[in-house]
Amino acid sequence: MADKKEEKKKNNSVMTVLKLMIIVILLLVAVYAWYTFNDDNKNDKQAENNKKIDNKDVFDEDRIEIKTSVDELGNDVQVVYVDSKKLNLDLKNVVSIENVKVMDNIAMFNVYLLDSAFLYVLDINGNVIDRFVGKAVSSETKAIKLSGDLYRGNYDIMDNKIYIPSDNYGQDLPYNVCTSDNGSVIKYVDIYEYKDGTLVKYETQNGSTKEEIIEEENIDCNEILGQ
Repeated sequence: MADKKEEKKKNNSVMTVLKLMIIVILLLVAVYAWYTFNDDNKNDKQAENNKKIDNKDVFDEDRIEIKTSVDELGNDVQVVYVDSKKLNLDLKNVVSIENVKVMDNIAMFNVYLLDSAFLYVLDINGNVIDRFVGKAVSSETKAIKLSGDLYRGNYDIMDNKIYIPSDNYGQDLPYNVCTSDNGSVIKYVDIYEYKDGTLVKYETQNGSTKEEIIEEENIDCNEILGQ
């Protein structure tokens, strides 16, 4: 009987040790899983933070969305959203919004009206910092006036500079060219450079003269003016 009791006691001791080992193993597995989960979270957060840091000075073009809406008169109009928030353009009778481009931490796009076009510039936060328009547009319109009467929307970006052409062709190009003064410059390119959060005028390049436009467009002024 003593041997059976001793054997039972020994078996109980073995079982106790096995149970303790299982508990220890489970605890180790739980601790490992907890550390692994936290490390993964830390790595994900670090990667996200790094992405934010890497992109903090770059405007993502996908932030801008152009949609069609209906105004109070039931007409279809285009509106622009930045980060899903409607941008106030402070303009009426907008026909279209096109040609979105980005340069580092600013974004640009054209806003077309029936008789003119504006070039809008947004900062990294989606705020309007500047807008450009031809000098023939009403002086009451708050915008940077270009050297020519009309801006037609064909701006370009090169070497961290914005090239904005404008001209004095008017709505009737042949007639206005023909009635311009001989030798007069009727096309310009205003160049702006982005420095320290501000667009700074770099220079204005003279484009074509009256005679050059007549040759380029093959305009017959005698026929246009009835001479």
